[in-house]
Amino acid sequence: MKVMHILSYSPVPPNNGGSLRVYYVMKALTLHHDVTVVTYGTSEDRDLIHEHFDIPKSRIHIIPKHAGRRYRRLTQLLSLGTNHSHYHYELNGPMMEQKVRSLLASESYDVVQTEFPLIGASRCETDAIKILDAHNIEYEIIQRMSETARSAFRKWFYYQEYKKIRNEELGILKRQDALFVTSERDRDKLDVDLPDVPKYVIPNGVDVGYFKAAEVEPEPFSLVFVGTMAYLPNTFGMLYFLDEIFPIIQQEIPQVKVYIVGKNPPQELANRASDQVMVTGMVDDVRPYVDRSSVVIVPLWAGSGTRLKILEAFSMKKPLVTTTI
Repeated sequence: MKVMHILSYSPVPPNNGGSLRVYYVMKALTLHHDVTVVTYGTSEDRDLIHEHFDIPKSRIHIIPKHAGRRYRRLTQLLSLGTNHSHYHYELNGPMMEQKVRSLLASESYDVVQTEFPLIGASRCETDAIKILDAHNIEYEIIQRMSETARSAFRKWFYYQEYKKIRNEELGILKRQDALFVTSERDRDKLDVDLPDVPKYVIPNGVDVGYFKAAEVEPEPFSLVFVGTMAYLPNTFGMLYFLDEIFPIIQQEIPQVKVYIVGKNPPQELANRASDQVMVTGMVDDVRPYVDRSSVVIVPLWAGSGTRLKILEAFSMKKPLVTTTI
């Protein structure tokens, strides 16, 4: 079967929840099917995809990052004066849609699979079966951020974004022949707005051979959070933890430490670093930090889908404290 796989970023290296899911989906696809990849990225990403998935380079189409992807603040400002969300401007570069249209015109595909719902290329018309892998319900994430943001401006901004993203996301999802979702909860929620589109639960998983318990004595009174810190729900969750939860723990256990492990921490979070708050930034391997910590924490107040970081912690046999989100 010939499959076109449309990505918003390269899944290599698989160092966050979204790329982990895409990585293993692609591993499975390439075992049995003829896969063409279209993704934002660089020539280095093409080399990595070729190396990891053994896809001929001629079938790996790299779309350079456009201004909307390079300058997030610009897209946020632009969205204030239009009917589109900032995600629309960040993900909808004209070169992506042109490339997908060109490939559909020159070749016959059986399936066009898109990762994440807000890539504009999924609007392209084709006789192929269109499947969209909805890692999250994006508008639900933004709605929760509007409810939990601390400043009045952010509450207002995220509420405006929520309304725009909901319309954009549901419009794209309606044009699919089938949807993949990560949980029964997401399926049931989307059934309310999209009763006529078939949905299939494809749960997130974890490589239990890689994420396994090590014979390491945990550091006493140590906590760890692992996640891409450029992802706003992660940043919001850890700022909330440091302001509201960590001081309570410190009253009972003065020597407590927390490791915040993940790439691209914003300055607001990096400024919180201290002898008791370690903000590591990007690390080559998160497992040593999880191994030596006593407890894994996931204090998120916004999100959708399911938490791969929770599965990883369970796989490594670590106690975990999380919100119900």
